[in-house]
Amino acid sequence: MTEVIDFLSNIFSKIMEYIVVAFFWLTDFLAGLLVKTGLVEKEADAIVVSIITMFIIFLIIMARFLGSKYKGYKS
Repeated sequence: MTEVIDFLSNIFSKIMEYIVVAFFWLTDFLAGLLVKTGLVEKEADAIVVSIITMFIIFLIIMARFLGSKYKGYKS
């Protein structure tokens, strides 16, 4: 039984590692893009703006998927 738990734990660990690495890569990419386009002057401000942007996109995606489940249709 512990082998199954270890196997599932390793899979979950790899998935979480991929999500964290993708988050940091996307933050760095968006921050660099904001600085290069001249929308933000400092790198620290660009990182904050990119994190806020990703959070808003995440909320929109979650609202789209979860909101459609709880939407009431009138017959």
